Amino acid sequence: MSFKRIILTAFFFSTLYLTSFSQQSLNDSDFANAGDMIRVSKPSNTLSINYKTAGANVLWDFSSLVWQTQAVDTFLSPITANLAYAVLFSNLPFNKYKSNVAKRANDITTGGSFIQSFTFTDVINYYYKSNKDYHQTGFGASVGGIPTPIGFKHPDVLYKFPINFGSKDTSLSDYDIAVPNMGTLAHQQTRINHADAWGKLITPYGTFDVTRVISEIVAADSVYVDTFNFGIKLPPSRTKEYKWIAKGMKEPVLQINTRPGRGGGAETITAIHYQDSLRVRATAIEQISSDKFSIYPIPASNTIYIETTSDLATATVQFYNVEGREILEQKIDNGKTAINTSQLERGIYIVALSKNGAFGYKKIILQ
Repeated sequence: MSFKRIILTAFFFSTLYLTSFSQQSLNDSDFANAGDMIRVSKPSNTLSINYKTAGANVLWDFSSLVWQTQAVDTFLSPITANLAYAVLFSNLPFNKYKSNVAKRANDITTGGSFIQSFTFTDVINYYYKSNKDYHQTGFGASVGGIPTPIGFKHPDVLYKFPINFGSKDTSLSDYDIAVPNMGTLAHQQTRINHADAWGKLITPYGTFDVTRVISEIVAADSVYVDTFNFGIKLPPSRTKEYKWIAKGMKEPVLQINTRPGRGGGAETITAIHYQDSLRVRATAIEQISSDKFSIYPIPASNTIYIETTSDLATATVQFYNVEGREILEQKIDNGKTAINTSQLERGIYIVALSKNGAFGYKKIILQ
């Protein structure tokens, strides 16, 4: 082989390697809008894989993750998420708390060691996404049984665009709220984001070119107790979010949350979730017979109808595209439901009907 051919061959393979591991710039179009639905799997928090590896051209192999539970992240319109919060978070130019995305979240508990703990339930987070950043404007929650909207005095910036390898930013967010039978709760938080790595990520769902962003969060609550006429500053909490983000995937393809160990010890993993397709356990799964529900017309265009037997009158129906991604979810209403499919792309879908752990499937065609 001539020297020239050796050089060309080496150049070819080096180019192939570089194109398989490529840096990317992330912007607002790569994150969720109202109406998006994303299925995630949650494995055990026990992990032997080194998730901290940083730098360029990193290969993270999480293909061995085994799902335990699944959930669907549903991104809502702030207008329809909860009418009690619609005014405060309306998407109007002059509104300090204007939002264009909402999402249900876990309950929030504060207090504990020094004062009686208090929990905000039925939480809905509100966000505003623009070509500048993606930030949380506040949340709505049941406070003492009363739906209460809580706007942030300064927003929590989840991402500042564009996100490039090496990007760093810091945001300070805060809010105050009157808590029944307790006093006034003041919450302050610092978030430091750092895009510390890029490379290729492998999960059970697929292989992705990603940028990894670490968010370090320090949050502190202070409570002014009306009964005793004094305030208490609670110990701060520290958490980290490791987020692997791919273009067009709407939210992190993989996220690992941790908290620091005592005295600066090893981090403890508190949550892991990754994007995935529908998973059904192969054992002890009850099947819903196909004669218990009907779907028509097939092929369909703008509307399809689903009718079920009386025992499935409150079942859940889900649409999946040919890639296994959930596109739509809706409850059956009294055994018959009309579903608007005009906004779905034309093609083949799998319709899954589920109730009490039992599943049934049928194929439909939209044209």
